[in-house]
Amino acid sequence: MGEQKTPVTVSEIEELLTRLVGVISAKVVVNDWGGIEEIHVLSSMDRSPKQVVRDIESSLAAQWGIAIDHKKISVAQLTGVNAQVASPRVVIRSVEVANDMKRNSLTARVTLVRSEDADTEYVGESAGSAFKGQAGRLAAYAGISAVNSMLRDGYMFNLEGLETTQVGGNDVTLVQVVLLTPRGREEISLGAVFTRGDPAESAVRAVLDAVNRKLTKLPLKRKKDG
Repeated sequence: MGEQKTPVTVSEIEELLTRLVGVISAKVVVNDWGGIEEIHVLSSMDRSPKQVVRDIESSLAAQWGIAIDHKKISVAQLTGVNAQVASPRVVIRSVEVANDMKRNSLTARVTLVRSEDADTEYVGESAGSAFKGQAGRLAAYAGISAVNSMLRDGYMFNLEGLETTQVGGNDVTLVQVVLLTPRGREEISLGAVFTRGDPAESAVRAVLDAVNRKLTKLPLKRKKDG
């Protein structure tokens, strides 16, 4: 009797696809039986859509023996957005948004860790009025605050813009982040992810998509720096 295979989850497939060259974000749609119905990918201009599709087909076949019809794969390319680094420097541990009904206010708390030091947490918070759609923006600000706590003095990220748009019929969360350096120079980065589940978490994922590429080149605090 052969060994029973463990079912592959949607999150595992999406995580694999976002490691491919040029892929920024991926969304997998399955049917009631777990079969893949659609794969929607946001990519940079690093590779052509046909190359991205071939990479997806090859990676799924090699990793899990999954054969996918190329007609089920759609690729949308964003200009001005670079591919996400293969191994993210910073990842989400938790995103929490608390609603104070009495004060009609929201508080977002984001906890991040660096992939090479998962024991050290970096926490950022942001508070504001409980307006419609405010949770995502407050979470993004909290995420930026957590990232800034990792940086040496003189470096600081700031959130310049956040919005949700549609690409190929799918909701996409976009952010614009500005890095201020000690010499006063400003460097703009864009982040983009498919909006899925909690909009607050999607906002933080978009922030990380924008800042991770910068963090690989910035001076970060060591453990003893506090």
